[in-house]
Amino acid sequence: IIRKGKRVYSHPQKNVSKREINEEAYHKRTHVSYLKNNDIFNVRLLKDGQIFNLKYDGRVFKDLKVASFSKVQTINAAMAFIVCLNEGVEIKRIRKGLIKPLKGRIEIINNKLVLDVAHNSSSLIELKSTLKKIFPGKKFNVMFATQKTKDIKEMSKIINRMAKKVFLVDLDSEIFYSPKDISTF
Repeated sequence: IIRKGKRVYSHPQKNVSKREINEEAYHKRTHVSYLKNNDIFNVRLLKDGQIFNLKYDGRVFKDLKVASFSKVQTINAAMAFIVCLNEGVEIKRIRKGLIKPLKGRIEIINNKLVLDVAHNSSSLIELKSTLKKIFPGKKFNVMFATQKTKDIKEMSKIINRMAKKVFLVDLDSEIFYSPKDISTF
């Protein structure tokens, strides 16, 4: 969302998207700051998340801890850090906020269960990549349900590549595929 006169912060973008964002920002007389791919560096995996360093505005912020294992969530955490910093929030408070776990986002429960509400193909690809990093060589039992507005064919391909077994969940709602519908993919 780009508002007139309000600064915009964005994660790394492809050139096509960047052009569109810049054009909209120009019309709304505002400036866009983009996080670059190499602004997040020295990412280290921990048992309860990740630590990373962030370059921003000529400064380096070291050892930012995030309670997430996903690359996308680390980028989101860096963006949140930058926005909070620009809004005058104390660095100590920002750091404290980053370490709070995100419920339902690659949430590891009792080292046995991974809860993730991946809601499209992109988030499933990210989930698969993250699980490979945390649990190399493992396949998983997957419980799955999805809305009828989603690309069930693509999502099914991704899940089948990462799953040992797939359990289809019936959410008994008109907006979700039934297990019978999903099983045809």
